[in-house]
Amino acid sequence: MGYIVPRHKNNFRREIVIENNLLEYVKFAKTSERNKEILIAYMNGKSYKELAEKYNVTQNRIAQIIASVIIRTKLYLREENKEK
Repeated sequence: MGYIVPRHKNNFRREIVIENNLLEYVKFAKTSERNKEILIAYMNGKSYKELAEKYNVTQNRIAQIIASVIIRTKLYLREENKEK
């Protein structure tokens, strides 16, 4: 997928998702649909501030949610690779 990484100071999380092709597998992560939606919106260019306002949480909480979804998606992939 050809994502253009927007210029935000917190791009390292976007880069992790892109480098590991995680967006393709996020649907399998063991986390809530809301949290998956947050990661997808973030990858589509929404800022922490925009997401925090939409979901009525702090920007710090958005960062925590995104980090959690990334970790859970990586765990899913690790388990999938063990089974093969």
